[in-house]
Amino acid sequence: MTDGACIRYNACVLLLRRPSPALVLLLAAIACGPPPPPPGPPAFEPFSLADGERHEVTLTLDAEGEAVLALEGELDGVAWRTANAESVTIEVIVDRKVRRHLIWTDTPAGTHRAAVGRLGAGDHTVRLTRVAEQTRAHEATLRVTGTSLTLSPEQTLARFAPILLGREDSAFTDVPLILYGHERSDGALEYTVVFSNEDGGTGAKPKVLVAEWGRLSDIEWALTVERDADGNATARTFQGIFHGSLSFAGPMEGEHALLNVATNNGVFADDGEASPFRIGLPVVAFEPGPGRPREAVVDDVPGAVALIDDEGMREGKIDPACADPSKVWLAKCYAYVDVTVSASAGLGERRLWGLEARTERGDVFRSEADLGQAGRLNRTGQVRVAIPVGPDQEVAEVRAYFVDDGEVPIELTFSAPILRRWTGSEWKVMPGDETVVIGGTTDSGLLWP
Repeated sequence: MTDGACIRYNACVLLLRRPSPALVLLLAAIACGPPPPPPGPPAFEPFSLADGERHEVTLTLDAEGEAVLALEGELDGVAWRTANAESVTIEVIVDRKVRRHLIWTDTPAGTHRAAVGRLGAGDHTVRLTRVAEQTRAHEATLRVTGTSLTLSPEQTLARFAPILLGREDSAFTDVPLILYGHERSDGALEYTVVFSNEDGGTGAKPKVLVAEWGRLSDIEWALTVERDADGNATARTFQGIFHGSLSFAGPMEGEHALLNVATNNGVFADDGEASPFRIGLPVVAFEPGPGRPREAVVDDVPGAVALIDDEGMREGKIDPACADPSKVWLAKCYAYVDVTVSASAGLGERRLWGLEARTERGDVFRSEADLGQAGRLNRTGQVRVAIPVGPDQEVAEVRAYFVDDGEVPIELTFSAPILRRWTGSEWKVMPGDETVVIGGTTDSGLLWP
């Protein structure tokens, strides 16, 4: 007892000839009060990270659960659209045992996040290292201006979400961008990964990829987790090479399967941990449905459309002037239509339909562009279609068209259309209410407005 209050207490005791022990305790409680609380984590101070530098911070998690680390910062000298300046990589070590990598680009700017697994309530030591071997932007400057550790808002999905082991070039191309999941009616959990691009497979022909799928990104089912009545995992299956469904038998981190991104068309393997990247994408809840094809998950992620455009320009797949018919165009130069499609019989390999847009100038553009049959569609369900209309073109109407192949007659039904236009910063959404049936003797029908 050395502060002023305790000195006063000592003086009081000295005034008594024989203070009783109970009185001594009473006077101590009155004069000194309760002991001070233990010190918390030190106040955060912004810091810079150059190649090879590391920094430790202490962060507090309010309750036990699947946690997400968020870093805010300022990055200069990095541009995802510029070769050899694409990104910097931050290695994250939590409590000297949980390891993750953040691929930090200029798009989106500001906050980057990593799922770091199940952590207990209380303080956690987070070590951040800028990895020189996993960047080509060595002269870039990075200043971290904020850090936080919070619980994932999707605890059920986060509990079993896979951790991705990236390719050697994951910091420069086909970066894992989004992990989304949903619970099926039987209780199983399904997880899907969105990559910023697809260097192989259909992605090797960018115009065909956009004509067929309405996007330049790659969206791949990754993992399904079967569960019992108590919510515990009983089996896992994943999408392997050649798009087969395989039983997962690979390494785990707690309840998280470690999935290797095994090919340049975004499929997976369960064959070990040999990867320079250990990527924990915070899972978001999303289930495709009417008016929400799986491509729509990208719409809700800040910066995602710009990042996809930037990569396409860097790799020579996109013409930023939206004039070269041999290349894909920027997102703002397409009219996107989300629509529910059903068929009177299975389409198989029969590519029979597409969408065409007439602009207010009177120009007509088709989703198949100049690809002919290769650009026509055989998809049903929740579909997004991209129609290349060019820059500064307002759409007056959208029609569904049918190209008869001379085989068994078939009818296609289109319903609940939504026209979407990307302005460069936000989506302009224009729902329609038409239902159109085409096929047989009807080769087209007005779908929007």
